[in-house]
Order: sequence, then structure tokens, then C-alpha cells
Amino acid sequence: MTIVLAIESSNPSAAAPGVCVARCAGVDPARTEWLGEHSDAGSSRSNDGVMHAAAMACERAGVRPADIGRIAVSVGPGGYTALRIATTTAKTLAMALGVPVVPVPTALIAARLAPGRRPLLVALASKKDACHLSRVDADGSLTDLGVVRADALAPGAGDALACDEHLPASFAQRADAIGLERVTLALTPRACLEVSLGLDPVEPDALRPLYAREPDAVTQWRARRGASRT
Repeated sequence: MTIVLAIESSNPSAAAPGVCVARCAGVDPARTEWLGEHSDAGSSRSNDGVMHAAAMACERAGVRPADIGRIAVSVGPGGYTALRIATTTAKTLAMALGVPVVPVPTALIAARLAPGRRPLLVALASKKDACHLSRVDADGSLTDLGVVRADALAPGAGDALACDEHLPASFAQRADAIGLERVTLALTPRACLEVSLGLDPVEPDALRPLYAREPDAVTQWRARRGASRT
């Protein structure tokens, strides 16, 4: 039996940062004993709440830091700040406790909460007229389709499109035009933990967030650097 702590805060538009703790036996979610959970609905960019949520979840579960044997974290794609904070928190905890960490693609979490919808298209990190699109097939395999525009939605490409309120209007119109049902993007730390049971852990140093695109700050820095050379 291993006590696992799971973090989901990749897309604040879909759910507030949340952490859960469970006692797990193997890869079967049915054998999971849920111990504690905390969601920090008051979080923001300046007050992420992830570490606080982890502390509260452990307190409710009666779990000491030394009891934790594994950490799972939703790694995106998603919001840059949210992913950076979540993965940094997971890495810090894993290093401090000397335990492995499991990077969980966010699209697999969305698919876990939309059973029976396969193939499922998952739209994340929407910005302007584009978003990051993934496809989860019936066997659970994940295909990264990258940052695309609405014309990437082809008839028969999926059974449904999981998306949040920030889905570009062009995607909504295209989905309606081809008869692709839209379902609300749902993400929870429990689903993150359940998905993580079937994935391989990595060493904390190897943990990386999956950014959909280059952060604006980096793009602006490149632009200023280029301008200074001309």
C-alpha cells in the first residue's frame, strides 16, 4: 500500500487548485482508499494555494509528510503560471520527501471524467483563435495534436470535444457545424490520482510542465533582444 498525494491546478478556468491524498494498492482505482482532499477556491496568480491545499489535505487525512510514498501532478497543457507553480510544488515535495513523482497529461484527466466519449478531443490553453488539442482514443492512448485553429476539427475526428468557457468562438462554431458535441471540461485531483496509477513515475529532476506555447514573457524578451541588435 502506498500513500499518494495528487495535485490538479493546471487549468484554473476548469477547477480551483486541488489536492487529494489516498492509500493505493497497485494500479486498480477500485482498491484506492480516499483519505483527504482540499480545494482552494480562493487561489489566484499571486496566491496559488497549492502548497496550502496539500497541507490541508494531509491534515484532514491524518497523513504526515513522511507517510507519503508518491506524488502525482497534472502537467498540462494549461495556464503557464498555474503549471509552473504546480510542477514546482510537486518537484519540491518529491525532492524533500525522497519519493518519485508521476507527470499526468491533463487531457487524460479530462478523459477520465468523460467516460464513454471516445475518441475524445480535449481543448486546453485556449488563446485568441487557437488552442492546444489532444485526442484520447478508446484504448486510452493519447495523441498530441498541438496548437491548432478551428479548421483542425474534422468530421468524425472525435465523439465529443471537452472544453472550458475560453474555447474560441471559431471552435464552437466549427464543432456545431460538424455535429461535434461539446462537453464541459472537468478536472479533479482524484481523477489525476486515478490516471497516475497506470503511469510510470520519474525522478523529480525530470519533471517538466507541458506548455502549449512559449510564455508571453519569453516571446517579449526575444523580441526586445532582437530589436536591440538591429
